[in-house]
Amino acid sequence: TCFSDDQIEDDEAFRRMTRPRPYYLRAADVVERNQWMRDIRKAVRKAKKKANDLRNMSLVRRYQLKVREIYTSDKLQSLFSALILANFFVNAYEAQINPVEGSSEAQVFIDLDMSFTIIFTFELALNMMSFWFGAFWNSAWNLFDFSIIVVSIISLTGALPSGLSVLRALRAVRVFRLFRRLDPLKQILISLGYAVKPVASAALFVLIFSSLYAVIGTSFFASNDDLQDYFGDFLKAQLTLTQVMTFDGWIDSITREMISVFDGNQGYQAGAVAYIVSYNMIGGLVLLNVVMAILVESFTEAKLQVAVDKELLAARDLLTAPVSEPMEGLIREWARIK
Repeated sequence: TCFSDDQIEDDEAFRRMTRPRPYYLRAADVVERNQWMRDIRKAVRKAKKKANDLRNMSLVRRYQLKVREIYTSDKLQSLFSALILANFFVNAYEAQINPVEGSSEAQVFIDLDMSFTIIFTFELALNMMSFWFGAFWNSAWNLFDFSIIVVSIISLTGALPSGLSVLRALRAVRVFRLFRRLDPLKQILISLGYAVKPVASAALFVLIFSSLYAVIGTSFFASNDDLQDYFGDFLKAQLTLTQVMTFDGWIDSITREMISVFDGNQGYQAGAVAYIVSYNMIGGLVLLNVVMAILVESFTEAKLQVAVDKELLAARDLLTAPVSEPMEGLIREWARIK
């Protein structure tokens, strides 16, 4: 218990707290009881502060919170997610049929693009009204949305310079906004973000190893005119080694070609085969698998970290929100104690 018998009998605050129904919190020991009390007092302080802020809130702020409640509702967010997905399929279909500029089909896609742009501009306005000022501009997702909408509007007005017309392709990037709204996709993106550092270190090692072999291959084979397409310079050698590492026709199109070029010179043939096969064994069978293993392990650990962070966030929300279960009634009553 948290109160002595005398306190329970004489404390008016306790009697007010227990109306209309009592709450019993059974702790395993004194330490756990004290921790509960600290957490409850913290929640009460926040609830009282929120209640005071609500009473002193301006009319504009009240409307902003109302708009935020509407904008963040599950139904509206699901609607915008469906529209983003529909816009992506329209862009994909437009790329498939590639309508002639000025034709009736092209005009249909222009009209659809304008409709989607108007809808997403309205959604951006709702977002800005809900989280203006700092909360909006401090979000990377909001900056991404704002950039895409601006490019879409400029491209529709025809004010986009001819040299920057490629930016119109950014309209298809709207589909990445789904990562913000769908938790499974968002968790994958966050997990990949956690896994970037270890995977990047392994990829850097693979790049250094491949560059070493590219320099060796250029030194030995660049002087042969028949191998210019494969080892004529450093970049061509890197491309060739990438083909070898990914097992993309590395025997028929590269190894046998090198053997035929050095036909009659068994020393060069043996050296070419040793060069290609050793790189394939080390790079393709070992290093690539190491990178994949690090990626899988890092991704798994990142998913666990995301789950832990989500639980901590939920626990914090439970203590800071005055209407959260299971202490909803308790916190409301305690918040009224003067």
